[in-house]
Amino acid sequence: MNDGKKWLIGAVAAVGVAVGVPALFFRARSGSLDQQVESIQEREREEDPSARYEGLDPKIAELEGITQDAQFSRLSGQKQEYVRGRLAELRAYQDYEKSLDQVADPKQARDDRQLRQIREKLTGIGVPAAYQADWALTAAVRRHGERLADVRALDTVVYDVRRDYQRIADEGADVVRKKDAPDLPGRARQVLRKAKELPDPQRDRDKAIPGSGRVTYGTVFRFAEVASAYTAWERVKKSLEPVAALGGP
Repeated sequence: MNDGKKWLIGAVAAVGVAVGVPALFFRARSGSLDQQVESIQEREREEDPSARYEGLDPKIAELEGITQDAQFSRLSGQKQEYVRGRLAELRAYQDYEKSLDQVADPKQARDDRQLRQIREKLTGIGVPAAYQADWALTAAVRRHGERLADVRALDTVVYDVRRDYQRIADEGADVVRKKDAPDLPGRARQVLRKAKELPDPQRDRDKAIPGSGRVTYGTVFRFAEVASAYTAWERVKKSLEPVAALGGP
């Protein structure tokens, strides 16, 4: 074979290599991306449903990387739809979590106004209808439900405790005003006994209030309205105790 033919064959081979290598590279890259998506799908099938929404930053970054890959369009339509849909859902869940994080814990409320603001913010946060079923058991949705329950429980208990101490303070003050009425010591003791049946800021400080597993009476008595009613009762109590002692046990 002469030198001219050898050169021609070499040139054809070189062109084939030049064309073929990138084609093989792109097929390999596309296959690699396909396998990456399948790996994500397999991982999610094996995960607990709630765990799919934990550790979101690396998961979102991974999905974003796939959509930005030059070979993303070579994936099947089904896999492209899966990646886009999963990425949109995780971003939505992350936004939902951030919205919850920006709302104060009901345990931090110190008056009715603050509690009302917390309630308004919590009720203003919603789970997108498309994700309600899938997110039902997630940590964020559970936290959202707990916080709403805390607000409802606090709203009720704060009202009840404030009302009860206002009433007992009024009853005690009435006993003191009517000091010339019969059985003054007995009437004073009766009011003091009623007061002992009410929640106490020291005795019940760590006791959970009805309707909440997180909020205690310690939070209730830190509410300005409750603290004011309890202080009023304490003043009346100091007037009743000496009177109650006059009539014996």
